[in-house]
Amino acid sequence: LFFAVYFINLEEDTFRMVAQTQDVGEALGKEVNLTEGFRKYANRFVHPDDREDYLEKMNRVKLREKFQEGKSMVAIEYRKLTGGDDGKNGACAWIRATVVKAQGVGQEATHALYVAQDITESKQKEERERQMLREACEAANHANASKSEFLSRMRHDIRTPMNGIMGMTRIAAEN
Repeated sequence: LFFAVYFINLEEDTFRMVAQTQDVGEALGKEVNLTEGFRKYANRFVHPDDREDYLEKMNRVKLREKFQEGKSMVAIEYRKLTGGDDGKNGACAWIRATVVKAQGVGQEATHALYVAQDITESKQKEERERQMLREACEAANHANASKSEFLSRMRHDIRTPMNGIMGMTRIAAEN
């Protein structure tokens, strides 16, 4: 379910790997500093368009703020670059990263759990459904325009002879 799991110490700004993929392990090395680990990961694996948002949400200060506000978790969805890709050819996986408050003193979070899962399939399904909805909406708009045009023509085609009949009837009634 989760391809990466890390135990985070928010007080000491450190993390400990519980499970991770080999490529992430190679990129992070023996890194234990949380802030530096997030930055290294984002620079190597997060799509450039999503990187700023990722770093904004996934940092020690913001996480602690969110937990102090009473939130028990913080999540973000982003595109993960694959195989040294720069993100321009569209070969990205979708990832949902979630940080869950694990321990704390009162509202102050001291420890958290970071988990990441691949949601590429559900994102692709969502995009297919969105495309189907767009196509259905376009078809409905086209049908509505055709109906309006038909009614406009029919109104003209019926009104013209009807006006003639009404005029002739008035003349006949007067004479």
